[in-house]
Amino acid sequence: MIKPIGNKEVLDLKEGCQSTFEQIFHDYFPRLVKFAYSYISDWEEARNIAQEVLLTLWRKREDLDDNSNINGYLLTLTRNHCLNYLKSFHHKVRRSAELELNQQALQQLDENWLSFKELEEAIQAAIDSLPAQCRQVFVMSRFEHLSHKAIADQLGISHKTVENHIGKALSILRHKLKPYMGMIIFLLEQEL
Repeated sequence: MIKPIGNKEVLDLKEGCQSTFEQIFHDYFPRLVKFAYSYISDWEEARNIAQEVLLTLWRKREDLDDNSNINGYLLTLTRNHCLNYLKSFHHKVRRSAELELNQQALQQLDENWLSFKELEEAIQAAIDSLPAQCRQVFVMSRFEHLSHKAIADQLGISHKTVENHIGKALSILRHKLKPYMGMIIFLLEQEL
C-alpha cells in the first residue's frame, strides 16, 4: 500500500525537495506504468508515459495547490497521456493504411476538381440560403462561438428554439453540401 501524499509532502515538493520527489517517483512509478498499460497494452510506452507524467509533476510542482490531491493529479495526467498516445497511434495506423489510397487519389486528381475557393463559395452559398433567423443563430453559434443561452438571450428566443434552428441549419447544410462531401473529407484528412 502506497503512503498517501499529504500536505507536508506537497509543500516539500513545491519547494523543490528532491528526496520527496524521489519517494513519490519510487512509490508511484510502478502503479502509473500498470495504469497506463491497462489503457494502451504496451509496456515500453506505458513506462515512457509514467516517466513523462512524473516529470510533468516535477516541472509543474510550483503550480500545485497546497491541498492538491497528487494521486488524482497523477492518474488524470496518466489517463490524458494515454488518450493522446492512443489518438496518435490510431491516427498513424489509419494514415499508413490510407497513405497508398490517398497517393493514388492525389495522382488521379485533375484540374477539374473542386478548388478550395470553390468549396468555400459553395459553403457560403449554402449558409446564405438558410432562412434569416436560422442563419443568424447558426452563424452566432458556429462562427461567433456563442453558447445557446447567450444566443437565446441576445435574440429574445428560447433555448429550445436555438437548438431547433441549429438542427435545421445542419440538416439543410448536409443536404446542400452532399455533392461536396467527398472533397470536404479529402481536405480535412489532408489537414490531419
